[in-house]
Amino acid sequence: MMCPKCGSWNESNSNFCSMCGNSLMVNNNGMNPMMMSNGMNPMIDQNQIKPIKPKKNYPWIIILSAILCTIIVVVLSISVLRVGMRSDETDVKEYTTAVETKIYKALEGGWNSLEEGGSYWKFEDGQYWWYKSYDDLDDNYWYGTTEIIIGLDGIEQLDLNVAGITAEIMEGKLREEDIYTIICKPSKIISGGVDKSDTNIKEGQTLTYVWILVDKGEEGIIAETLHLSSYDTYYYKKIEE
Repeated sequence: MMCPKCGSWNESNSNFCSMCGNSLMVNNNGMNPMMMSNGMNPMIDQNQIKPIKPKKNYPWIIILSAILCTIIVVVLSISVLRVGMRSDETDVKEYTTAVETKIYKALEGGWNSLEEGGSYWKFEDGQYWWYKSYDDLDDNYWYGTTEIIIGLDGIEQLDLNVAGITAEIMEGKLREEDIYTIICKPSKIISGGVDKSDTNIKEGQTLTYVWILVDKGEEGIIAETLHLSSYDTYYYKKIEE
C-alpha cells in the first residue's frame, strides 16, 4: 500500500505509514485515498465502458469523387459546346444556302437577245439551254449542265483583266454578286431537227461565258455576256416566260 502523503510503500494491512506515520486507513468507499487521487472512480462500472473507436479516414474516396465530378463536368461541357457548334454550323450553312439560292435566282430564267432575231438562253436548276432563236424553241439548240462561279473569283481564274470591273464595284455601279462565270457542259445538240450530239460534242468539251447583270429599273435586268471562245460581247434582257 502506498502512503498518499510521502509515497512510501507499506504492508497491505498497515494502518499507518512506517515512514511518516500518516494514516493508511481506507475511506468509506472501501478505497485507498491514493486511488481516489489517481482518478479512479468507484461509482463507474468498468465493464460498462465502451471504447471509443477512432474515426476512419477515407482520403482515396474523396479524391476519387473529385476526379469523377471533374470528368462529368468536362464531358457535359464538351457535349454542350459540340451542340452549340453544330447549331452554329447549321445556321451558317442554311444562311449561306439561302443567300446563294437568292443570287442564283437572279440568273435563272429566260434571256432574250437585244438584237432582233438573236439567240435565247435559259438557266434552270443547274441546266442551260441555248437556242438559235427565241422564235423556235423546238429546234436548233444546245442543252447541258452548268458550273457557276459568282464574283471576281471566276474571272481571276480565267486570267482576265478585272481592273475595269473592280473599279465599277468600288464606285457602286456594279455588285460583285452580279458577276457570273458560267461554264457550260453540253450534252445534246439538235440542229435542223437532227440530234448531232455524238458528232458535234467533243469529249470533255466546255463553253465558258462571263455574264454581268445590271438592273436598269423599269427597263428590267440587262446582261452583258462575254463569250470566251471568240471574245464577242452580247446583250440579253431577262424576260417573263
